[in-house]
Amino acid sequence: MKKFLLTMSIAVAVFGAGATYAQNDQEHTTSVIAQVTGVSLKDTFKKKIILQWTAVDDVSGYQIYLMNKHKKKLRTLYSNTTKKTIKKLKPGKRYKLKVRGIIDDKQEGEWSEILSFVTDEDDTNDQDATDDSGDELDITTESIAIEDFAFTPASLTIAAGSTVTWTNNDSSTHTVTSTDGGDLNSGNLAQGDTYEFTFDTPGTYTYRCNIHTSMTGTVIVE
Repeated sequence: MKKFLLTMSIAVAVFGAGATYAQNDQEHTTSVIAQVTGVSLKDTFKKKIILQWTAVDDVSGYQIYLMNKHKKKLRTLYSNTTKKTIKKLKPGKRYKLKVRGIIDDKQEGEWSEILSFVTDEDDTNDQDATDDSGDELDITTESIAIEDFAFTPASLTIAAGSTVTWTNNDSSTHTVTSTDGGDLNSGNLAQGDTYEFTFDTPGTYTYRCNIHTSMTGTVIVE
């Protein structure tokens, strides 16, 4: 018995994170998510910013942790790409944020370096409602509440190009996850967390909470 315990202790000491090892004649591999780098602002406005960062291999999405200047949590947001527009900020205020990669709501990478920034104070940046080509953008935002173990409204019809924001008002953790393997993938949302997604392509998008699968919702994009 002592010999067995000694052997197991040596095995634990030798194999660390990211190692591949044999156990019961089967190979097990633990994965390590690389730290997100290159976090920067593509553009700043009075009430929003456009954030970008360098892609990380083998992740399903990214988590953004927004703080005030004192590092107090304001919001947790998610993105399936390496760019995120963060809205509903206050003009002329300092904020901080950090980003990390996630895999299937279960594995979380190391946070990036903290980025500190200040929003614009006036209207000198006239591109607030335009894209890179200068065309007017439809920045319509709709909201869905997660409360009492339900999505409210359960069905939402929007125009293409609109952004939907889910807010978890429950004390329990929930997710917003596509039922057909689509792009909706919020990761775990604790109480007060939000998730935003912009629907550019018309169609019907069904989703559910992966933790409480009876919770379902639909977004119809016209």
